[in-house]
Amino acid sequence: MSRGCAKYHESLSAFVDETLPPRRWSEVAYHLAGCKPCRDEVVAIRELRSALSASCSREVCAPSSLASRLEAIAGEDSSQPLYIASGPVGELPSKRRARRRRLTQSSAAALVVAMSVVVLAIILAPDPRLITDPLGEAREQFAMQTTAISVQEAVGAVLLAQNRGAKFGLADEAVVGRVPQGQALPISAEAVDALLDQAQESDVSLTGVQRVWVTNNERRFVTSDVLVDRVAGEGSNLVVLDRRGSRFMSTFLPEFRGGDVSVPARWDFFTFPTLGEVADRPAMIIEARDGDRTVSRWWLDVETGLTLRSERYDSEGRPTIVVAYDQLTVGETELPENRTQLISLSRASTGGTRGWCVGFSSCPYTLAGLPLVAYASSDGEHSMSLVYSDGIQTLTASWVDGMLLEDGPIEARAAAGLPTVTAWQAGRGVVSVATNGSPELIATAMRDLPEPAPHKDGLWVRLSSGMGRLTGLR
Repeated sequence: MSRGCAKYHESLSAFVDETLPPRRWSEVAYHLAGCKPCRDEVVAIRELRSALSASCSREVCAPSSLASRLEAIAGEDSSQPLYIASGPVGELPSKRRARRRRLTQSSAAALVVAMSVVVLAIILAPDPRLITDPLGEAREQFAMQTTAISVQEAVGAVLLAQNRGAKFGLADEAVVGRVPQGQALPISAEAVDALLDQAQESDVSLTGVQRVWVTNNERRFVTSDVLVDRVAGEGSNLVVLDRRGSRFMSTFLPEFRGGDVSVPARWDFFTFPTLGEVADRPAMIIEARDGDRTVSRWWLDVETGLTLRSERYDSEGRPTIVVAYDQLTVGETELPENRTQLISLSRASTGGTRGWCVGFSSCPYTLAGLPLVAYASSDGEHSMSLVYSDGIQTLTASWVDGMLLEDGPIEARAAAGLPTVTAWQAGRGVVSVATNGSPELIATAMRDLPEPAPHKDGLWVRLSSGMGRLTGLR
């Protein structure tokens, strides 16, 4: 008897008696179709069975109830008669053993399926996203977020449009505001905080045109006009015009109440006994000085407290950013029906909800001395942005799932009105910090952010990512 026939030999008698389970009967029949020795044995068994039946007398024949009596001896758990061998010698067949065999087979099959799914998930796991221009992305985010929190919103809109390819006019000089002649009068930092808070929270509907000047790398000024429509309690719609006066970009900014303004402690503040004028409206002028150097000026509307004009200066006393209303009408206005909102931020006061901090091990409520005013995170936990501002200086810290092309931190100093930016790899994500403040502000912020570390893409990370891709849950 061949080795292949051995596993069928013990079932041949039951095959002849037609007492095999259907599946086993099919297996034996399939074997017999290709095995002549086994077919011959089946023929012999049938002939023997026929001979015994023919010679059987009433005295020697087994009673017709023998089969049912044998089944009764095996008990209720019997899955087949005792005369059908189904296991090792001496082991009675039973439904319990059959269930155990089926459970073992099912477990093995489930394990094979599970391993197949794991292997497939690892294969399908996407490669990490390559962050090819982290500085450009950080600067665009900075422009969008400073615009959204209403800190020099027109300037942010112009920088965002420039980053997206807008062509603006160039000027050799910015048009600075006239300062009255006469002795400047000291004013306390607390009073300035209150005035700038009022300007930031001014609940006024208006329509107007703001002119923006932003210095570039060639010490010239990029210029643009921004059309502004604001409805109190709803928000503002900004339209940025290119150098031909054509509409380049439009964005809607929902009303956003940021944190309180807190001017730098090292600055001294002055005002003037004579009022200035912007867009035919009388304005109070506030000047900030760092030692004997002017660093900033604001023109505040006497009637509404609104900021009509603001100017920032570099260490040489040269203006770097100037924004002023050229035309302004205060009163009822309407927002366009079709509005585009480029970015959505959540107020920091709602940041206490569970799971709001993504990517960072923790999201500090104060960074480099600046308070957290807003944040934004993407679906699927792939990015996180934190916005810190005291109303004068703004700093953004961002995390995005991905990998830098180069090792070590990369940075770009402030240029063309754009913020200073530093970016570095921090495990499985890239961290970037941008600010319109000093480079020292970034250095201070980095102490409370994740440290540089190589990209991690281990087995569990790939498995989780691949399973998300298989199930569509991430």
